[in-house]
Amino acid sequence: MTNRLLKCTATIRIKPKNCFKQAGWADADKDGILEKNGKKLFHRISRITAYEEAYMELLAAYLKRVGFDVHLTTMDDAGIFTFGNAGKHNILNMGWISTDPSVLSIVYNSANIAQGSAFTRFKSADLDNA
Repeated sequence: MTNRLLKCTATIRIKPKNCFKQAGWADADKDGILEKNGKKLFHRISRITAYEEAYMELLAAYLKRVGFDVHLTTMDDAGIFTFGNAGKHNILNMGWISTDPSVLSIVYNSANIAQGSAFTRFKSADLDNA
């Protein structure tokens, strides 16, 4: 995503298609899915049937209204972890519960990107040192 597109996410509920248009995305072939430089705006969402199926279907419906080509993948907890660890996702719903804030290092520390559970793959020295 470009900086312009990231800035637009704050207004995504107001004028989402305009944000994507400003970032260079358009529905050139009129199939309802936005394209840029010949690539479709694709989003892969994993879901666990037991407790998040309806939520992910609702999210997918909203993303399709904006112009995303959305693919839902249903799997169990182990599959979700493997999927996330391999970086095969765009959105991954994973929960960690703890009374100790150190649990945040599991999902945000850069050292956990390759073999752990920092599924965002976001690198930040500030987060690593917190």
